[in-house]
Amino acid sequence: MTDAPAIDVRDLVVRYGEHVALDGVTVTASVGRLTAVVGPNGAGKSTLLNAVMGEVRADRGTIEVFGASGPRALRRVTWVPQRGAVDADFPVTVGDVVRQGRLRHAGWFRRFSRDDHEAVRAALERTDIADLIDRPISALSGGQLQRTFLARALAQQGDLYLLDEPFVGVDAATERAIVEVLRELRDGGAAVVVVHHDLGSVPELFDDVILLNRDVIAAGPVSTTFNEANLQRAWGGRLVVLREPTAGAS
Repeated sequence: MTDAPAIDVRDLVVRYGEHVALDGVTVTASVGRLTAVVGPNGAGKSTLLNAVMGEVRADRGTIEVFGASGPRALRRVTWVPQRGAVDADFPVTVGDVVRQGRLRHAGWFRRFSRDDHEAVRAALERTDIADLIDRPISALSGGQLQRTFLARALAQQGDLYLLDEPFVGVDAATERAIVEVLRELRDGGAAVVVVHHDLGSVPELFDDVILLNRDVIAAGPVSTTFNEANLQRAWGGRLVVLREPTAGAS
């Protein structure tokens, strides 16, 4: 592990045709921290994570992960996409999905080792879905499907975890389980970056926040950055804050 930030983005511009999704974004995310990415609809939150993953092409700027760039750097990154981005009718089981997380370790054509099988088992147990290992993902509830994606990420055993709206459409028990796992990852020294939509829960769940609206409006510790003035700037003065933010998550 280096002293470099988990993510270091400099002057990032991403366009979709004539539409500018990100316009000169410069921001970092630190190891051992839970970081929320928040902003209005169309602010470029998912685009930012997709750019870090190399899923979208940057028109300008640089992205480094732990001080490195390119495919080698991405070996340390695990990705939990939005549930809507995955075809839940695809004929695979929970176990099949979680085992995908070990492909970077085992390779496509090698037999799984004992360590691979142990990592899959541990991920299933950690997300409390070991009893669902043979169930088709088409038969899962929204919460169970999100736990499956999280288990796949855990099986990868990365150093940087990127999650896009992991709490959308899940039950309260699944939300608590996800939060517990993310805090364990943070406390273990990983960096965790989450696209998040529920502003009311940011102070309780996260250490740092990135307020985004095509560019970075403000970024830093929740205790000093997540305030009404910055939120109003991010939403163009249209946001009504319902309660005063509290200190960052423990």
